[in-house]
Amino acid sequence: MKECEEFAPLLSAFVDGELTEEERAEVLAHVSECEKCRRLLGELTALHAALGELEDEDVPAGFTEGVMAAVRAEKAAKKPQTKKRSAWRRWMPMAACAAIVALAAAVTIPRTAMKQEANDAAPAAPAAPAASEAPAAPEASGPVTIKLMMSQTQQPGVSAAVE
Repeated sequence: MKECEEFAPLLSAFVDGELTEEERAEVLAHVSECEKCRRLLGELTALHAALGELEDEDVPAGFTEGVMAAVRAEKAAKKPQTKKRSAWRRWMPMAACAAIVALAAAVTIPRTAMKQEANDAAPAAPAAPAASEAPAAPEASGPVTIKLMMSQTQQPGVSAAVE
């Protein structure tokens, strides 16, 4: 069964005779079980009957025109007066964005080029020997010294020599 909140809009339509037969049956079933909705339906029915008893009133001459003139005047008063923005104000945000992009490119591109040149000038690191090609361990016949040598690019390299 539907909740009362779902039936509230249907009660007014019920009184006005705007529901389908299926909807009318649902409303009647709910109202038979729900005291709150039954009271609301009774109030709506009484209000509908009271409004039906009212007589039609003649509108004074010129009333419609006066109301429409007041509506037009109110609408005109609410209309905001907009100024056209100058071309400078329209294009300034785009010019600022273009300046930021140009500045970022001016800083980033030289750095990237310098890194690329450094990578191109650095000697390739020697590949590690495969496990099957591992050098034989030196015999314990003498001391082993390790000499540090600088390559031409001033980057340290390590070479081992047995003396």
